[in-house]
Amino acid sequence: MAPYRTQCDFCDGQFTTTTALQRHRRSRHPNARPVKELPFYEEDAVIVQFPDANRASRNPLVRRDFKLWISGIVESINSTLHPKVSGKWSRVERHDCPENFLQLLLARLPSAFVNSAKERPHWKPPVWKKNAKQFSWKCHSMDEVKAALDCSSTPLALSKSYNGLEEVADNAIAQVSGIQAIALAKSRARGDRDLTRSRPTCRASLVVGEGEGRATREFEIIWWPDLYTIPQRGKIALRYYVGKVLF
Repeated sequence: MAPYRTQCDFCDGQFTTTTALQRHRRSRHPNARPVKELPFYEEDAVIVQFPDANRASRNPLVRRDFKLWISGIVESINSTLHPKVSGKWSRVERHDCPENFLQLLLARLPSAFVNSAKERPHWKPPVWKKNAKQFSWKCHSMDEVKAALDCSSTPLALSKSYNGLEEVADNAIAQVSGIQAIALAKSRARGDRDLTRSRPTCRASLVVGEGEGRATREFEIIWWPDLYTIPQRGKIALRYYVGKVLF
């Protein structure tokens, strides 16, 4: 089950991800014109076909259902900001997802690029399968991610603050003067519970960007196109980074 490969358009270099290919082009071919992505090939040199965002459905009923579906996605993402959820990389998965929804999501992320294509086992619910195709797209634009997910009735939370397990207002973290800080410290020492409960102990934020070095901060869309025998249905996973700061 070797991964499909993409090839440099200036040399014979072959790579399993677009990220590796772009790194190669910048270091070995610095004068090459930028490209968003290049084709992936199977072992027999057949080009891998990916769902096309340009063919996203214009049917108003499909778009209505997509907005309802996105609302559930956004609720799941917002919930991963809670302190009970470990920080760093989080995933939201949906099974038996129409390919139309994937295309509509990709259409709202114009800078997203195909990063990898591979075959791998899928040994977990709801479908166990020895060989399943897996495609991955990456987006590094927070503005695009926010616009794509804010198309529903449920607003996307970019950050949340908590005191223990209870959400508190973000403005509770506002900077205070030295005199105010001393007064707050005295109040806490006296056991002012109302003050203590209003101050955050944790702040969580959705992070999307280029990152630094190997510390990537992409928003990744993972798609299994042939997990089900039903045409144009698959499993989708959204992978993203949640940064958490404890006070």
